[in-house]
Amino acid sequence: MTNNFSFKRLVSIMVTGQSDLKSAPDLSTIGSNLLEQLQQSLPYDVQTRLLSGYAAGIEQVSVQNAQAFNWEVQLFLTHKASHTPELDSLVESSSVTKIISLGQDTTSKRLIPDPAKQRDQMALNFADLLIIYWDSDFDPGQHNDHSQLIGQAAQSRKPVIWLSPDGQMHWLELERLDDATLELLKASDYSSESLVACFKPFKHLDQTPISRFIELLLNPTIQTHNPNATILRELTQTNGHTEFHDTGRLHDVMTGLLHSDKKDAWFELKRKFSAYRLPKLWSTTPDEVQPKPGLNEAFAHHDRLAEQAGGLHRSNIWLLYGFAALAVLVAVSAEVWQLHWLAYVELALIAMVIYRVWWARKIQLHQKWIRHRYLAEQMRYCIMGYPALAIPKAFLEPVWQINNQNQLQLTSAELWLLQRNLIVSGLPCDDGKIYTPPYHNHVLAEHIQAGVRHQMRYHQRHHHQKHLGHKRLHALAELQFLLTFIAVVMHIYIHANWLLLFTAALPAFAAGLHGILTKLEMERISGQSARLYQQLEHLDLALTRFIQQTPAGDDSWQHWLSLHYLANKSLQTMSDNITQWQHLIKVQQTEIPA
Repeated sequence: MTNNFSFKRLVSIMVTGQSDLKSAPDLSTIGSNLLEQLQQSLPYDVQTRLLSGYAAGIEQVSVQNAQAFNWEVQLFLTHKASHTPELDSLVESSSVTKIISLGQDTTSKRLIPDPAKQRDQMALNFADLLIIYWDSDFDPGQHNDHSQLIGQAAQSRKPVIWLSPDGQMHWLELERLDDATLELLKASDYSSESLVACFKPFKHLDQTPISRFIELLLNPTIQTHNPNATILRELTQTNGHTEFHDTGRLHDVMTGLLHSDKKDAWFELKRKFSAYRLPKLWSTTPDEVQPKPGLNEAFAHHDRLAEQAGGLHRSNIWLLYGFAALAVLVAVSAEVWQLHWLAYVELALIAMVIYRVWWARKIQLHQKWIRHRYLAEQMRYCIMGYPALAIPKAFLEPVWQINNQNQLQLTSAELWLLQRNLIVSGLPCDDGKIYTPPYHNHVLAEHIQAGVRHQMRYHQRHHHQKHLGHKRLHALAELQFLLTFIAVVMHIYIHANWLLLFTAALPAFAAGLHGILTKLEMERISGQSARLYQQLEHLDLALTRFIQQTPAGDDSWQHWLSLHYLANKSLQTMSDNITQWQHLIKVQQTEIPA
């Protein structure tokens, strides 16, 4: 991995849990003891970040102790920054790097949904470990937001340390959270009883696997016999240089020739030959919604490799089926004109087909294209929603699975890369600044809409190009079969050897075109783009109406929730589409043309 894309060895610890201080245990002692044990349990070269609010109780205790340990502190407040006691002194502290506020007035009536619940759900995206003060005996007739948060962490297989009102500490036993257990937790709606059964009490962190988990979290490649760890090593050992010297220009030339619209054909050629295509990084948006450089660099890196690997894979398909059909033509020509030296040309063409298949499999061209494209698109959607605190669900999917030995095992190299990028980037604001997303409803809505419209334009063009390419290649294949039929009829009456060129070679070229259509999935991908365009069209209209109906400068909590919903809906619609594409295209491996 290059210096630009290597990750800091950083652990992000989220602390939450508002408590009734009259009935709560001595959180100062318990919290200080727990954080001190964490400090001792972490490897010496690991940086530690505390992600917390500043409510009385465990949150304030944790912030104070984190500052004493020289941890980085990022605050995520539910209420207005001006209503936070001691905020001025916190801002001046070098340890507090970022502060985000949801901008709620402490004197306002109880808001639904509770800002604290919204804050916790958003913050969990940026955390590796959750520490929570939770009363498991809370009245089951009321909605317990903390049990839902613990359940959310369990579904992501993120470690949780639970502090109970009796002063006990409990560790979430991740090794017990197999898929069946997670389904049972969902079925119970994360009831207190079902969650408590997944925890084990401890007095000292040495009694938990925290140190082993942190090392595994930061370097999953230590699992030497895990195929996903091997994939992760391959994805992160590019040294900043693409290994794809040919960027697939043949595919652009061929598809460019299939487009009736000269503008589209010229666009495809220019995109490859003059490096016209640049990643969309939302560089024209206001400062409040600018994504972090690390996210932009990661997106540009994976987008570039996906573009190169994808172009090369598609060009390879054209070469394989083209050479296979050409080999048949050469073989027939050798017989028609008795040019025996053409046998060497035929042999060379067949050898080239075999070599290109072997080469594509050796460098895992198809797999690398799929992986880098999936990473790039998920990063694109993350960048789009990042300033609005809307993150695609892929960034909370479980990175770990439970194997047959009841041990944690890396389940996806791509998900690990995505989540490390987000967690290392931290909260979406500049260092030393206070950022209140609900104060920027209009700007954020326009930012999300710009991303949606960019994707709409892309998929509209993509649908048109793929549909037209499929239609013309299919028509060309039908024409070749028609000419073959005419040649066969003529051969019955005219016994000329040159007709064999049509009766034998044309079906081979038609079969080659059919193979190209099958491997490139032109029609199915065209239909997928058309469906996504229609879905995004509705979301674009919803965002337009939101902007029209929301006064400029409005910071209404309900309007912010509406915007956050629309942002999440937009991201998830696009995220689901790239996941479906990944599953669809996985089956089209590089094979010898039949």
